[in-house]
Amino acid sequence: MEDNVYKVNDELIFRETEFGWVAGGRLHENKNNNNLSCYLLKDDNSVEDTLKLFFELESLGIKDDPYYHEDDQAMNIFKETIQFNNERYVVELPFRKNWKELSDNFSVAKQRFQNLWRRLQRDKILHSQYLETIQDSFMYVDDWITGQGTREEALLISLHAENIMKEAGMEMRKWISNDTTLMSQWAAKGFDTYPVDTSISL
Repeated sequence: MEDNVYKVNDELIFRETEFGWVAGGRLHENKNNNNLSCYLLKDDNSVEDTLKLFFELESLGIKDDPYYHEDDQAMNIFKETIQFNNERYVVELPFRKNWKELSDNFSVAKQRFQNLWRRLQRDKILHSQYLETIQDSFMYVDDWITGQGTREEALLISLHAENIMKEAGMEMRKWISNDTTLMSQWAAKGFDTYPVDTSISL
């Protein structure tokens, strides 16, 4: 092989060009044949085809449910519920149909908590680290979550917290406790208490 030329024999060579390898050479002349032949080899694998093949391989075994399409379901709800009332269009929100209610995982959560508690009882260093993290995380954005051993301690710390926040120009609201007596004491002090029978999100 010399200068990007590969010589097969005296009549056939391959030459490397900008377009790839090109075959060339001499042919034995056939006086009875007046045909002229030209051959072209082309690779038809385009970038688009290669990408398509790649994504098809990536999604093997993954198929959309032919009976469920969120876009179709949303459009059906839109078509079935659209109305024109008081110079405006009204349409029902496209909530999912036949949604499954989450199962109750209280027993699993309780078991995990008990396992963690036993682990913390064995490892005093880890226990102190947990307490330190919880102490640092009492205030989350606008929610303050804490607890005390006695009702008197809870009232005292809540009064201190209320005063500290007032000095900063912030008012604490929605005080709530599982102790009804403490709730009454807060109400007597003018705290903005939250109804016990109302669920709240954390």
